[in-house]
Amino acid sequence: MRSSQGMSAGELLRQANQLKRSGKLEEAIALYHQVIDINPHFAWAYHGLGDAWAKQGNLDEAVAWYSECLKIHPDSAWLYYSFGEALAQLGDLEAAVKYLQKAVEVKPDFHKFRTSLKQVEAQFIQKKYNQFTVNKYLAPLTVVELGQGWAGNTINTVIFRHHGIITSTNYQFSAYYDSNKTLRVVKRNLDNGLITYHRISGEYNLQDAHNSISLGVDSEGYIHICYDHHVHSLRYRRSQQPWSIDEWTDVLSMTGNNEENVTYPTFLSDPVDNSLIFLYRDGHSSKGQACLKKYDVATKLWEDYPFPILSGYEQKPWTSNPYWNHPVFDATGKLHLSYVWRTHPIGRDKRVNNIGIDYAYSPDQGRAWFTIKGLTLDLPITQVNSETVWAVPTGSNLINQTSMATNSKGYPHIVFYANDENDIPQYQHLWFDGCQWQHSVISKRTQKFDLLGGGTLQIPMSRPEIVIDKQDCVHVIYRSDLTEHKMAVLTLFPEDYHFSEAVEKILWNEPLGFAEPIIDRLRWQKDATLSMLIQYNHQPQHDQGVSFAESPVYIMDWCLNIS
Repeated sequence: MRSSQGMSAGELLRQANQLKRSGKLEEAIALYHQVIDINPHFAWAYHGLGDAWAKQGNLDEAVAWYSECLKIHPDSAWLYYSFGEALAQLGDLEAAVKYLQKAVEVKPDFHKFRTSLKQVEAQFIQKKYNQFTVNKYLAPLTVVELGQGWAGNTINTVIFRHHGIITSTNYQFSAYYDSNKTLRVVKRNLDNGLITYHRISGEYNLQDAHNSISLGVDSEGYIHICYDHHVHSLRYRRSQQPWSIDEWTDVLSMTGNNEENVTYPTFLSDPVDNSLIFLYRDGHSSKGQACLKKYDVATKLWEDYPFPILSGYEQKPWTSNPYWNHPVFDATGKLHLSYVWRTHPIGRDKRVNNIGIDYAYSPDQGRAWFTIKGLTLDLPITQVNSETVWAVPTGSNLINQTSMATNSKGYPHIVFYANDENDIPQYQHLWFDGCQWQHSVISKRTQKFDLLGGGTLQIPMSRPEIVIDKQDCVHVIYRSDLTEHKMAVLTLFPEDYHFSEAVEKILWNEPLGFAEPIIDRLRWQKDATLSMLIQYNHQPQHDQGVSFAESPVYIMDWCLNIS
């Protein structure tokens, strides 16, 4: 079709573009409208209108025309770029980043697009930082008091509970000890807030904080529970009905193999197919191995993996034990594992000797394992062939059993504490950037202490937890002398995660004694809600002289969204 002057849509578009480039914007806008009248599907006319309105400073009108263009031509890198630039000028930086990322995806080698994206991302991070620093206290969205629980030590809040609180569909489950004769299981309906309870009676050794409770949920909704282990025979039950806590099996074995000296029961769920995997230690603190079993929902039977994945059993003359941090599946189903090795205690004061931060990943639910660069690791992995990704010297107060997470690219981030150059234990952040491992000290403690002796220690800082949001902001969760023993979160911003720019917020404005963070990992994956089990706990040194005490147990929810 042609206009009343006999010009085609293409000819009018070329004339409109020339007028736009020469600054005659009103005339250009009029011609773009004529093009659309002739051909309502001419995407470049809509794009040109958006550009002309943007040049006039009417960004709302520009965004409206870019949106119309996107309906016709959803694959244009230049349109994504123009749209992103206009949104950035309007102050909608989050949306701007999204569209500029799409421009880079379509034309990854175009320097102008990558430069714009980097600049807007930096503005977005700064905006989030400014917003997030306003208040020191981040109030919980929800506080649910569950009742009184055992608080004579940290058995209900030791960090290695995996899971201490867990979400499946619209239900959240947790468990804690009421007393040495009662284990209480909790079910929370996340839709209506209804809380129900069930008590499992027994004889529980609460004098040892290692004897904590771990939960898992299989793909059919059956709840699995392990409890009261520290170099003890397996104590394992399963719910009789899906997503129900009202009826449980008697104590079961899994396979019967390597189940006499169990510690640190850990249930893992593959996000790709919801397979349930069980990781645990067989052995003790200086002679142990990490074993895996996999559950078959069809037969309701467990299967042993043919080899331990980590082992210090056969080393001579000194044996050792691997202590793993919280394992994590990334979105693709790759299983990431970081860990330290512990040898015998050092010296007369029995200094705890955890060595190095090691790492491996598995693409097939733990059957084959590789280094960060994809080199095959023979099983079992030992101190001889294990990949140490961050060296920590002997006797440096390196703590075992902390945590890790993966970012949007599947790269691992690990948090832990160990001595700084002044021999003061500090929180530390270790992460892989796609090329190499990066490291940062993320606290400024001034008081020394040493990890000495056996049992659970009375330590002025909890082990740290970590979650990573969709913008790859890292949130480190802890309780320490720096926070007056209140639970806190430290947010580190990408891409460099500088501690100098980090923001610390108090999560619960009450001291929690020696409690450690217990988080719902699957709830975080589901809807980015930080949901935690919170309780004040005592902790006698070396678990000696544990006496009865109780305190309220809570589930609390927070929103860490800082966009």
